[in-house]
Amino acid sequence: MVDACGGKIIHNDPFARQLAPHRKRLDSVFRYSSTCVRSILSGRWPDPHHNWCSFVYDPAISPFRSLRWLPAALTGRRIVRRLLTRLLEVRLGFGGYFDLYNIPFRFIHLFDFTEKKSPLLPGGMNRGPNIFDFLTAEQIPYFVSDPALTGEENCDRLAARLRIYEDWIAQLLEATRQQYAEVRLYIFSDHGMANCDQLLDPKAQINALPVVMEKDYAVVYDSTTARFWFFNDRARHLITEALGREPQGRMVPDAELKELRALFEDR
Repeated sequence: MVDACGGKIIHNDPFARQLAPHRKRLDSVFRYSSTCVRSILSGRWPDPHHNWCSFVYDPAISPFRSLRWLPAALTGRRIVRRLLTRLLEVRLGFGGYFDLYNIPFRFIHLFDFTEKKSPLLPGGMNRGPNIFDFLTAEQIPYFVSDPALTGEENCDRLAARLRIYEDWIAQLLEATRQQYAEVRLYIFSDHGMANCDQLLDPKAQINALPVVMEKDYAVVYDSTTARFWFFNDRARHLITEALGREPQGRMVPDAELKELRALFEDR
């Protein structure tokens, strides 16, 4: 899997065309890497494997309650947040991809983190098996790059640039053909990429409304989505009305969420 190597990127590019000549555009699953990669690794949709987003509203079991008292002047600094991310990752025993991102610390006690296990290991899904469970059960050797290593370290293990990937794939293909009578090669991406040429700031729109975070609603602003939990009808009406005036986005109805296999029974 080549990260973010979407169909538009290689449509007219000779990348690996001799090795893998058959090309087809694939639809990804709804949302971003936190969903795409996990669905690829498990071969299942988000609703059964339950790996969809990083942060969810669940103050009753939030592991971040002690962080709310840290001063904003400190936690607003990127280097401090990165350090806290690493310290918390060890302290809480998180095995998956963990990052505090830009959730304001005064609200972080409202949220739980969903990926406490690494999906790159056997038993790493929130629900059900992944490919590493299968490979382990069948005693099949495998290689997987380590996201905890730097780009340079992973580059030494398996080349990271597009043209070098092509050379490495050719070498791997030749090596496996010397060992196996039949070899099948699949090259695919978790998602594509889009240029950002317009600023959209829904956070500013919501903050200007006469509703209060934690009292009236909770929200997480993700890479491609904003997810809201409403605590009263007034907040739901004001926020959905404001979002409805924004032409660059739209609200996803339950029927579509169900069709995209991302409608969870606990909301």
